[in-house]
Amino acid sequence: MRNRMSSAFVALSAFVFAWFVSGTVVSAGDPPVAMLMQPAGTVEVSRDGNTWKAVSSNKFLFVGDHLRTGGDGSGKLVDQANNSAQTIGPNTRLEFAPGSVKVVEGKLSGAEQLAGDLGAGLSNRFAEAQRYTTVRRGVQTEAPKLRVARQVTLSASYPDLVWQNMGKQFTYVLTIDGAKQQIPSSDGEMVRTKVANLTPGSHSFNVAAVDSGKELTDSVDKGGTLVWLSPDEDKALNEAVTQVKSTVASSNFAVASLLDEKGLLVAAMDMYRKHFAENKDDNDMRPLLIRAYYELKLADLKQKEALLYNDLISSN
Repeated sequence: MRNRMSSAFVALSAFVFAWFVSGTVVSAGDPPVAMLMQPAGTVEVSRDGNTWKAVSSNKFLFVGDHLRTGGDGSGKLVDQANNSAQTIGPNTRLEFAPGSVKVVEGKLSGAEQLAGDLGAGLSNRFAEAQRYTTVRRGVQTEAPKLRVARQVTLSASYPDLVWQNMGKQFTYVLTIDGAKQQIPSSDGEMVRTKVANLTPGSHSFNVAAVDSGKELTDSVDKGGTLVWLSPDEDKALNEAVTQVKSTVASSNFAVASLLDEKGLLVAAMDMYRKHFAENKDDNDMRPLLIRAYYELKLADLKQKEALLYNDLISSN
């Protein structure tokens, strides 16, 4: 199904996806219960109420978290459950419990309803991403099989398609709607190719590995569906991305989340990777990159990222 984006969605996207920045995961599977937005001045968060870390950008907050502001501190606290926002005053300390926020000291304003259902699906999306963080550290004995994403959206602006590299000795055959295209070998962990402009709508595709000029038909799985956006849809998406970038100071994660929600998994993966390359200690939202790898069937990269995620949790 093709994505249809109205002008109202474009305006909403900039606000919704400003949410997607680093958070603090208390335990695997726990969804965020609130969102700190527009922090200004001295704003700090803590997992245990003893060790504090300064916050200068939007941040997810979880059960067990603590937040405090200094004399010059302020911010907005968004409750995704009832789609409302409260203003946090200076010299305020908050504690987050299931379904409630405790004001230890200071002031938290009354709730103001937000326009639009901005919190819809956030908890479910985060919980789903957590499913893919489990890893097995044993030696892989099963023969690798080339798999492709079950559904991926591309466009003239985002034409890249990827799959796991079986080895630098292999070339590949990409088949879209029965038309075959030869893809050269690659040294990287994934093979990447740009898909030529297609008619808007759904197209079937699959990929086969080629060794010594022979197509390995047993390496082909049942394939997937490639959805190509129309020029108008592509334009609307670019407008949404531009608006997010103009709204959020560090926008890589926000843009990744926008692209992810609209099904542009490869473009989303690229932005997630860029975010985590620039923010190596931001482990809390890494499950969304792991999920992107899973959806794109990049098994080796998913395994490596999940191991990193779990190792960083264990070291904290």
